Amino acid sequence: MNIARIVLAVIVVLMAGYSLIMRELWLAPYTLLAVGVLQLITGIVEMRLGRKGYSALSFASAGFVFVVIIVILVLA
Repeated sequence: MNIARIVLAVIVVLMAGYSLIMRELWLAPYTLLAVGVLQLITGIVEMRLGRKGYSALSFASAGFVFVVIIVILVLA
């Protein structure tokens, strides 16, 4: 799981950096999708470690990110 978190974090940073430097706004929903999956994996890891508060916060933020992605895709 730690390798998946590191890989996703690197993907998020690269996608966000590319999007900012090249001003490619079409990449934003995919970056948000990667952030949501990263938060979901973080919530799973925190739950396995017994940190229920942090896992609930990670799951809630992942859910919010997924809702934002759906709204962006529906309104676009």
